[in-house]
This record gives sequence, structure tokens and C-alpha cells, in this order.
Amino acid sequence: MMDWNWWISGLLAVAGGSLAVIKGLQEIVKLLSACVDLKLKLKELKKQEQEKGA
Repeated sequence: MMDWNWWISGLLAVAGGSLAVIKGLQEIVKLLSACVDLKLKLKELKKQEQEKGA
């Protein structure tokens, strides 16, 4: 006979771990998109400065 408690706690541990990984990935994606936004804004600022200088 299988020990269901052990099996279920194992599943819960795996689920908890994958939830933590998913949350971590979401944070990384947020950081990456923030970096991309900053780069685009910097490009726009540089473009505007060049147009003003010209």
C-alpha cells in the first residue's frame, strides 16, 4: 500500500517550488521590461537632443 500522505506532501512541495519559480520569473520579466522601457526612453531623449542641436 502506498503512503498517500508522503505522496501528497511531495506533490505540494513540488507545486510550492514551481509557484516560487513562476513568481521569480515574473519578477525577472518585470525587471527586463523596465530595462527595455528605460533604453527606449533614453533613445528618444538622445533623438530629441540631436534634433534640437541640428
